[in-house]
Amino acid sequence: MARLAPSLDHDAVGASLSGEAALPSEKKAAGLTVPQVRRLLQVVLPKRQLGAETAIALIQHIQDQNYRAYCADRKRRLRRRDTS
Repeated sequence: MARLAPSLDHDAVGASLSGEAALPSEKKAAGLTVPQVRRLLQVVLPKRQLGAETAIALIQHIQDQNYRAYCADRKRRLRRRDTS
């Protein structure tokens, strides 16, 4: 069901099943949540099998990226602290 007619709406008769667009005054809701999309993608997309070398290289890359982000953020925070 797209939506039900409010109880105080005298013009509407019963439920609206035609899938008509929401009224401009109504809040817009997302069709799918992020966890729902994530779950669908896990089912639809093939699972990637990693070898030991590939997994270690991937982890090393992520660790390096996180360390570079940490250093950049620390540098920014120290610079901001020194100018205050």
